[in-house]
Amino acid sequence: MKRFFLLAALLPPLALAHSQTPREIKKFVATENVPVAIDVTNLNDYTQTYEVIIEGKVVGTVSLKPDETRKIQLNLKVTELDKWTHKIVSTRSIPEKGQTVRTEIESLVRLYRPTLK
Repeated sequence: MKRFFLLAALLPPLALAHSQTPREIKKFVATENVPVAIDVTNLNDYTQTYEVIIEGKVVGTVSLKPDETRKIQLNLKVTELDKWTHKIVSTRSIPEKGQTVRTEIESLVRLYRPTLK
């Protein structure tokens, strides 16, 4: 418990902070390629760059000024029919020189593609 308070005292509030919404997306889809959008906000007092990650693979980066929010458009694939597909979409901070902590936020995307006859 003492370690927690020491750590809290040493780290400034919102150190390396960002937000990502929505936390969960649930869609019924008709096609294999599905557009999905997430909002990412830089809560730091300085410009920060973030990696955009789908299922553990970096698909791009976005650089945000302080308090800037950007909508990121992604295309996800749903290859299986009549089954829920789960994808994890996340953003992870890229540390600047001298930074040692990274933040990562995940959103769960659940997609269902029925057989269309």
